[in-house]
Amino acid sequence: MEGTAPLVHNSRIMKKRIFTIISCLSVVFIIADAQCPEKGVLRNRILYLRDSSKIPAKDQLPELLSYVNKINKCPYRDDSTHAFLLKRIGGIFYLQNDYLKAVQYFRESSDIIAKNAEKPSVSPKMLISN
Repeated sequence: MEGTAPLVHNSRIMKKRIFTIISCLSVVFIIADAQCPEKGVLRNRILYLRDSSKIPAKDQLPELLSYVNKINKCPYRDDSTHAFLLKRIGGIFYLQNDYLKAVQYFRESSDIIAKNAEKPSVSPKMLISN
C-alpha cells in the first residue's frame, strides 16, 4: 500500500499538467480563429477562389462570409481588401440569381471605396474594376 501513494500523487500531477496543456492550446486556437486575416493572404485567397479554383461558387460562399465576420473586427476594415471581399460575395450571389443580396454586397463594397477614397489603403479604381 505504501508504494501506491507516490503513484496516485504522480497521477494527479500528470492530470494537472495535461489539463493545463489542453487549456493553453484551447486559448491559442480561440485567439488564432478570432485574429484578423492578413490582407495579402486574404486577397490572394479571394483571387484563387475567383480565378483558378475548382470549388463551385456556392461552396466558396461560407468561407468568404466567415472572412467578412473576421474583417469587420479588424482595425484595417474599410479598405480595398474589404471592398474586394464584399464585391466577390456579391458576384457569387449574382451567379446564384440572388440579385437582391448581390446588389447589397456590391453597394456595400462601393460605399467603402467611395467613403474612404482619400485613404492610401483604398483604391478608387475598384469602383469600376472586375
